[in-house]
Amino acid sequence: MQLAIKLICTEHSSLRNCTEVSKIKSVILFVGLVAQAGCVETTPDGNFIPSKQSLTTFGPYEVRQHSDQPLTTRVRNAFEKAVSQGDGAFGAFYIRPDGGSWAVVTGRYSELDAKRMAKIDCDIVSRQTCILYATFVPQKKPTAYTIPNTHKSALTKAKRDTAPGNYLAIANNPAGYTGFGVNYSSQIEAKNSAMKACVEATQTGLANEVARFKTAYEAAGLLGCKIFGVYR
Repeated sequence: MQLAIKLICTEHSSLRNCTEVSKIKSVILFVGLVAQAGCVETTPDGNFIPSKQSLTTFGPYEVRQHSDQPLTTRVRNAFEKAVSQGDGAFGAFYIRPDGGSWAVVTGRYSELDAKRMAKIDCDIVSRQTCILYATFVPQKKPTAYTIPNTHKSALTKAKRDTAPGNYLAIANNPAGYTGFGVNYSSQIEAKNSAMKACVEATQTGLANEVARFKTAYEAAGLLGCKIFGVYR
């Protein structure tokens, strides 16, 4: 199970004092798994069951700047670090209007998810209404078979551990937490396992979170897990 990185900083703090949720090593333009061709199965009710081999990660991504606001040296350094060491798409970098504090999240399933969480973090830290400075977006349009690069290792293992004919399910929430239901003989079992894993990952990830952040995430509906997909 891997979680996405969230850094919340002010101009007067050092990176080692930032709130960090996970310690995943990552690089920009992280190449995802190569999608493999696979048959598409159907259930008795006619629903399509995508092949697990069709699952891959976003792959290379690009940085899109949305503001010309000058950044302080500290914030500029934080941005450059997010670009070079973050988990990439989808991600968002918000700043205080004067460029003096920031918040960044990466490794989300959608641009909207990344924007929502990063803005909440920045607004709380700066006590002002922050503005969007940049987003990290996949070069290729995401599909129902692509997930954030940060989950590459977990996805590889989940696919390997799911025997032919058995089901693999993925659940996630807007806060970036993910759960896998691996190697089940029924869709229901796979889905239930994935949902449970997502909920547990969320609880673990937020165990030491400052109360005001957790409350804001709950109010914004960022913590509810849902099924991303089922594969076979």
